[in-house]
Amino acid sequence: MIAKLAAFLAGWRFPACAIALLGAQGVTLLALLLAPAAGDGALGFADEFRMWCFGWDPATGRMQWVAVFTTLTSPLLLGALLLATWWDPLVAVARSERGALARWCGAWATVGAALTLGVATLAGGTPAQGELPFPAQALRIAVPLRPFELTDHEGTPLRSSDLAGRVVLLTAVYSTCGFT
Repeated sequence: MIAKLAAFLAGWRFPACAIALLGAQGVTLLALLLAPAAGDGALGFADEFRMWCFGWDPATGRMQWVAVFTTLTSPLLLGALLLATWWDPLVAVARSERGALARWCGAWATVGAALTLGVATLAGGTPAQGELPFPAQALRIAVPLRPFELTDHEGTPLRSSDLAGRVVLLTAVYSTCGFT
């Protein structure tokens, strides 16, 4: 089993599969970018995707083009990296086994397209009307604050009693540490 996996990763099939899936992802992202606005179902999914991933404002129709550029070029850059890394095995199979590479890539591009359609179909629904519930409300719990004393970044002591009646978030991240 390990030998088969190693052969898959070292040969031409893995990069061809990954490049085909990245191509399907790129086409999907482009379709989501260009899909008409204000739809239900899959088009509603496209609207939400544009808002979250492309910074689209439905009121003005504007997008954050840096987000669009970054999102669309990521699959291209990763595909180019895969192509550069596995160039020799891909060229060798393209020369020796005519059509094998195209069939393999076509099969995986079809899988990518089917997954995309499935996600868009499942994710597309009727948007909720009115105010949405706050599901984390049930997660809120009361944890009594134990007495403590800390020293802040200026050397001033801070006691738990100083924070009584306030909402407080404490973190132990060192802002001057380059490895945190």
